[in-house]
Amino acid sequence: MMEVTSFPFMALLSVKSSSSSNNTNNISMELLLRLESTQLFTIQPSQITTYLNTAITRHAQIIAEETARRLQREEDVRLREEQNREYQEALLADQMREMERNERNERERREREEEEERVRLVLVKEQSRLEDARRILELSGGEPDVGTSKVGVARMRFTLPNGKKVDRRFHSSDTVAVLRAFLTLHLEESGVEIKNFGLSTSFPKKTFGEEDNTLTLEEAGLAPQAVVMVQDLDA
Repeated sequence: MMEVTSFPFMALLSVKSSSSSNNTNNISMELLLRLESTQLFTIQPSQITTYLNTAITRHAQIIAEETARRLQREEDVRLREEQNREYQEALLADQMREMERNERNERERREREEEEERVRLVLVKEQSRLEDARRILELSGGEPDVGTSKVGVARMRFTLPNGKKVDRRFHSSDTVAVLRAFLTLHLEESGVEIKNFGLSTSFPKKTFGEEDNTLTLEEAGLAPQAVVMVQDLDA
């Protein structure tokens, strides 16, 4: 382009950059001022300055256009970077919301499963308690018939927390555990929500705990008859 044949040599070039369809930058140059050989020895520095200023003034519009294009490219790059940053921030926010939603759903799922398991265990425990009570009553031989001799029979009157009285006959050889089994089933069948109860008598004053379950009614002083108070221990 320059075809320099002698020295010294000075040139003023305008460098242009343009984008092609395949997104590559094409660089081109335009010669604005050319001084060479003896021209540079015969002119004053002020003349060179004048040449430069004249060339710059003559091509001011080109320079302005190039400057505008450069600024536009820089602005386009800035906008793309800003849009990309905003997109990444929005994407990250969506991912965080999705993660929080998944964590919340997982936490709620675990809580539901834990609650379902807790309810299941309560039902299993309650079913086991009722089955144990039925088994104990069956092994006791059931309630003695009304016509049975009073010998070996213990008549119980239970006073429930709601004041209701329940009468029932037992064998004197039955244990305190049989009384508990009877009350467990009776309360369940009557719809009375008492699961944990205590037994006591007023005359003589005595309380029967779990440790007394193996005592027979006679050994516990509940034969041939007794009034037994039932207390709701969870009330």
